[in-house]
Amino acid sequence: MEVREQYKVTDFLFENNCVVGVKGWDSNKKAFSIRAPLVIDAGGRNAFSLKKFSLKQEPAGKVKIALAAHWKGAKITDDYCYMHVSDPGYTGISSIGKDHANVVLVVNRESMNGEKPHKFYLDILMKNPLRRKILQDAECVESARGVESLAFSVKPLPCGGLLMVGDAMGFIDPFTGEGIYLSLRSSEIAVEVAEKALKENNFSRDFLKGYETRRKQEFDKKFLLSRILQKLIYNPFFCDRVVNRLNADRNLAETLVGVIGDMLPAETVVSFKFLFQLIGISPSIVDLVRKRA
Repeated sequence: MEVREQYKVTDFLFENNCVVGVKGWDSNKKAFSIRAPLVIDAGGRNAFSLKKFSLKQEPAGKVKIALAAHWKGAKITDDYCYMHVSDPGYTGISSIGKDHANVVLVVNRESMNGEKPHKFYLDILMKNPLRRKILQDAECVESARGVESLAFSVKPLPCGGLLMVGDAMGFIDPFTGEGIYLSLRSSEIAVEVAEKALKENNFSRDFLKGYETRRKQEFDKKFLLSRILQKLIYNPFFCDRVVNRLNADRNLAETLVGVIGDMLPAETVVSFKFLFQLIGISPSIVDLVRKRA
């Protein structure tokens, strides 16, 4: 294995509608080209393939962005991540050690109304009394960093010879899904498909579609769950019902957290029965819906 650092890829090499390598500039601004039967793009949410082929798809509805900064002296314990839902979005607060915390605010992009990101970030954080209690004696030690298009999906690749892994294949909202497992597992699937492609010397688009098929089989229900939970938590009425139900039923809460954290399969909760339990609808109504279905 050879690792080359500070190399910038500027384009792919193509033959017969297949990627057969990359070209670009090295650390000394010298042009290079490298040929390979299969290229794997692990460039994250700003991967070259996403831009080259215009693959990124924004979710339906309002686009969310995240604003994040480190704080010193926040009143939290190291054992918990604090999640607060309040207009116009939600906040995650977690310890990163040495009396520092990471504070992330997620909102619909349009809610900023052209305001400067850092000022908007501070104003919204302090409007919530629970967040204000945690942060009022703390210091924000840096300007808020912005992440656009927090959640997105990816269109199919238009060519062979190329696979994408990790966040390059899509990003799930962190409140309703956990992205590390998705990245690691998609990489495992990609390796299995790549190994088969190398053995059969087949890197065509049709052959490599097996990777996307397997990803969908494994992750589609997880993404469906994320979309359902997004609808619930951004509706004050349903959000209150869900929080109250989770507070009252430990087993229900542990099951949902287990799926969000990828410790349990999404099939465990992607059903009308679990959804009705989550929003506090009686079992008799669940049975009635099941009979009519």
